[in-house]
Amino acid sequence: MASNTNIESKEDATPKVTADPDPKQSLAPAADPVPGMDLDTDPDLSVGAAELRELERSCRRQLSSAGRWPAEWRARLHNRLGLLLYGQVRFDEAAEEYSAALEAWPRLAAAAHNRAIVRYRMGYFQEAERDLMLAQSLEPENTEIATGLQETRRLLRGIPAEGAS
Repeated sequence: MASNTNIESKEDATPKVTADPDPKQSLAPAADPVPGMDLDTDPDLSVGAAELRELERSCRRQLSSAGRWPAEWRARLHNRLGLLLYGQVRFDEAAEEYSAALEAWPRLAAAAHNRAIVRYRMGYFQEAERDLMLAQSLEPENTEIATGLQETRRLLRGIPAEGAS
């Protein structure tokens, strides 16, 4: 799934998490769900544990009051929370948030791609392939998704990656 074609293990093949396509282009909630950080473009999770807990609480507070928000906004917030959890290696919880994002707004390719990455990292390659197919159907021009799908299919067929010995 990564641009690195010399894959010796699934950890080596793990790509970066995909943020929303262009969050500045669409309307956003009045208050940023995660003040002070732009989790759409760079989930810099090199902050302290206390700050991470506060960021998570902030996302969850926003979600608890987001019932009347447009579906796209709720989906983006679930995706942001998933990014935060993914960065903390809380893969099961991240996958749940990406699923919630897709349930709220099924057209969010970033959530499908991110869930595929989590499933890939956890060794659920068939599920990752399905998520990548969904993401590709939503963003057919996205080369990172296409590469991820190709690499996942190669892995499922037992074909070693190019350059692997």
